[in-house]
Amino acid sequence: MLINHDAISAAGSPRHGFAPAPGRTTGSRSPVFSGRIALGLCLAVCLVAGCTTAPRWVTADECDWSPDTTNNPCALIPSWQIARDFQALVSETVAGDAQLADSASLQRLAAAAPRPAYRLGPDDELSIAVWGSKEIWSEITDQSLQPTRVTSVQEDGTIVLPLLAPVNVGGLTLSEALAKISDSYRRILGSTFQVNGQITKFRSKPVQLDGAITRPGTVYLSPEVRTLGEAVSIGGGGLPESAALAKGLLIRGQQRYRIDFAGAQTGANDQHNIELQRGDRIYFPSRETGFFYVLGEVLVPGQFPLPPKGITLMQGISMARGPIMFSGNMESVFLVRVNEAVPKIYSLKLVDIMASPDVPIVPGDRIFVSTTGLSQWDRFWRQILPLFGSAPYILREGYGVDF
Repeated sequence: MLINHDAISAAGSPRHGFAPAPGRTTGSRSPVFSGRIALGLCLAVCLVAGCTTAPRWVTADECDWSPDTTNNPCALIPSWQIARDFQALVSETVAGDAQLADSASLQRLAAAAPRPAYRLGPDDELSIAVWGSKEIWSEITDQSLQPTRVTSVQEDGTIVLPLLAPVNVGGLTLSEALAKISDSYRRILGSTFQVNGQITKFRSKPVQLDGAITRPGTVYLSPEVRTLGEAVSIGGGGLPESAALAKGLLIRGQQRYRIDFAGAQTGANDQHNIELQRGDRIYFPSRETGFFYVLGEVLVPGQFPLPPKGITLMQGISMARGPIMFSGNMESVFLVRVNEAVPKIYSLKLVDIMASPDVPIVPGDRIFVSTTGLSQWDRFWRQILPLFGSAPYILREGYGVDF
């Protein structure tokens, strides 16, 4: 049988196994046609990949703390969203009642007694006014009509003023610092100057308020805030009804003191008059149990109640029956603590949790166990492969292409 190949070719016969669908004609696929297929497959891959992406936070170890934003991956990330390591969590953990020291040895400041003057330290801010010859005002100050300069105390205790070498005011009272500044100008310029000033910001003596406090966070000691009671009432806004007043703690360095604030309120003790120091930490537990959450690679994710006696981080993960042995990433466990004014995120490892002192869970804690990279890829392909299996049907019915 003779076949006219030219006639078949002219009639637009399919090539290499492609058969036209009934009612459709075929031809060479255009770039637009191929682009639509590629775009559809890319969108499908991105959709499935997005569905398999688990939450993760940048850790402090991954950040290059370069001032150049082009080389610093964390430059545009809020500092509280950068996960700190396990040792930071351990250092901030308030342990149980063992080995509490007697607070009777701590210095008190009676309300009626004269208070010692505030002494300057790093980060305190001063407003200095120099009064003397108007001809040198423009050299001493930024404004020729107002002889005032605002300056901050540096880490080495010095301040910087025009025409003067750095003046060391660390550890001095305000009156002592002003006298030293006046004497420095007199020795440099040979004239008598009157120097006035005030402390505009108190930042050198931070105290941390944690736990069941109305406004937890950092409070800075000042002439108005010097005692434990003033820090709690003025800086922290007082204590809510949920606070366990009789079980407060004052942490000073490695020493911990029991604070019975309920007794202080009734006059049974004078612990509210304890004089605070830089770096002190005040903690009041809550009488409410509350809940915590465990998510990610655990067998029983969800919300769990906190028992009245408390629970540790290891016990909390165990309650959720995790981590899952084959899919849980033992090197990537995150704890998100939201019971403070600014949330804190910690990057943990299971080996650190097991080998370190118990870390108690507080109400609202969120624990997330990450997935291993291999498990993520396994789940990704389990979702994407069915799309490839249905690709011939989509091409045949949607575009009239048959294989």
